[in-house]
Amino acid sequence: MYKIKLLFLSLFLSSCLMPGTPSIDDPKPIDPVIPDTDSNVTYTCSTAENRVQELCSADSVKNEYCCEVVKPTLKGKSFSEFCLDIQQDGVDLNVSCLSNITSCSQIDVCTNSK
Repeated sequence: MYKIKLLFLSLFLSSCLMPGTPSIDDPKPIDPVIPDTDSNVTYTCSTAENRVQELCSADSVKNEYCCEVVKPTLKGKSFSEFCLDIQQDGVDLNVSCLSNITSCSQIDVCTNSK
């Protein structure tokens, strides 16, 4: 669970510190982040969860990281619920990439966290 929290914290921080981010003194208005809340996001969050769960189920020892990612949060939210919440907050988890991984090591590549 610690790895997941660290993963999402690094995602959040990396999105905040991107080069070219307008400063407070920048006179141009910033467009608000409008999350994609249509059924496609729901589909891709569940598809990503299913794919990561498949890898976990195939070999829970070898794919321990996948198992950690799909474990419910401390508040009992599934990966899909957490995924939808965090995307509505404007953080892109790149769920289409996660839906197509073939190994657990690709999770960090998809989320650009390492």
